[in-house]
Amino acid sequence: MPESPAFWLLFAGYTILWLVIGGYVFTLNRRQRDLERELDLLRDQLRSSGE
Repeated sequence: MPESPAFWLLFAGYTILWLVIGGYVFTLNRRQRDLERELDLLRDQLRSSGE
């Protein structure tokens, strides 16, 4: 492993970037699941009100 301070700064920067991207993808996934649940509830309500 290189002992250069620039290497470790670059490594830290990329690590932080990947953590941020991972958190964003996780948040998007959770929001999508919540929206799908809400859509299912709305579909059920529409079906039951149409009967």
